[in-house]
Amino acid sequence: MLTWRNWHTHWLQTPGSQICGFESHRQYFGALAQLKINITFRIGGIFIKTKLVNEYKNMGDYYIGYSPKTREEFYFDAKYYDIIKNHRWELRSDKYPVTKINNHNISMQKLLFGDNIFIHVNKNNADVREENIKNIKGYKNGGKTYLNGYIAIYMPEHKRAFDNGCVYEHILEAEKMLKRDLKPLECVHHKNRDRTDNRHENLMVFATNEDHIAFHDGGEAILTEDGSYVTKRKYDPYYMYINRTAEDIKNGKEDKGSVYVFGKDLCPICKKNIKTVEAKMCIECRNKERAKNIPPKEELEKLIYTTSFLKIAKMYDVSDNAVRRWCDKYNLPRRRMDIINNKK
Repeated sequence: MLTWRNWHTHWLQTPGSQICGFESHRQYFGALAQLKINITFRIGGIFIKTKLVNEYKNMGDYYIGYSPKTREEFYFDAKYYDIIKNHRWELRSDKYPVTKINNHNISMQKLLFGDNIFIHVNKNNADVREENIKNIKGYKNGGKTYLNGYIAIYMPEHKRAFDNGCVYEHILEAEKMLKRDLKPLECVHHKNRDRTDNRHENLMVFATNEDHIAFHDGGEAILTEDGSYVTKRKYDPYYMYINRTAEDIKNGKEDKGSVYVFGKDLCPICKKNIKTVEAKMCIECRNKERAKNIPPKEELEKLIYTTSFLKIAKMYDVSDNAVRRWCDKYNLPRRRMDIINNKK
């Protein structure tokens, strides 16, 4: 009986002779064709190389497949049989079933479920049934994954879990530290700025994300009774008011149409424009202040013929480009060759 298991390399020397129990070459080659065996013609005879194929066993809801050479088992859902049977599958050393498509090794789970990263619930990489496949982005280190630079753990039942079933490890550690669930607005801070260091002594829980941001901006963290921190801001928050004059703002007149602007305050010079809290004045006042340093045209004209732009800039505490803009304002030469030619 001709089966794929007992076929090896055959060398036919005499065409027309009886071959392996077949009465003719036609029967012989017909049997080979049914077994999907490659035939390569060579000088002096015919070289026939066996091409092994997978066998499948129907288990109802799923199939068991067997690798051709080693007879190792792999599993997949019955609804994917029409896809799987069109490819030849081998098991890699890590027991993932793979096939070749366009000269590239493609795993069965990638062919069926796309280019994602999965774990196998029963730890059997050869089991590609849907019940055993869980999609986890960036899966590493025995159930831990890296999301946005943080360590996460597969825990789909957690209320803060993402769509892929992962929850940040620092969330879990913070809840253990406080011995309670985190409130919806609470967020966790890493003291040493290392997102993967989730030791309890490295974690702080802030009441809101605004408190967290204010702490990063230099605010003072104050511990509350429930174990979370609130932040006393380094700068008072500024409210940009609508339909109010500078005098109203100065007198502290209340306005319901205010808009919160974090990190801004009123310019102390013009009492009109807002500025960043680090700045001494607004941009408009700064430009006016710098304009006071512009020398008269006669003085600048003498300097550009005797002194470099860099030295002039240091004299007036501005940039050399500012000196060039002064030249444009007074219609003076600003290029070196123009200055040399005018000097002559």
